[in-house]
Amino acid sequence: MATQKNIILTLALVLLLSACGQKTPVYLPSASQQRELDERDARIKARKEALKNETAEQKAARKARIEYGRQRAEDYRKSQEALKSGTPQH
Repeated sequence: MATQKNIILTLALVLLLSACGQKTPVYLPSASQQRELDERDARIKARKEALKNETAEQKAARKARIEYGRQRAEDYRKSQEALKSGTPQH
C-alpha cells in the first residue's frame, strides 16, 4: 500500500515539475536578441502605462477604432462567405 502511494506521489510530482520553465526560451539569447527582447518589453510597459493615464476622449477614440476594426472584419467575413456561396453582394 505504501509503495503504491509512493509511486503515485512520485508520478504526480514528475507531472507537475515537467511544466517548469515552459514560459522561457530554451536557450540563452545573444546580446542583440536580448536587446530586442528588452526593447519589446519596454514598449509593452509604455503602452500599459499609457492606457492607465488615458483621458476619456482617448479611451472613446480607442474603443471607436476597435469597433471599426470589428465591423470591417465582419464585413470581410460576410463578403468571403458570399463569394463561396455565389450570392451577389449588396
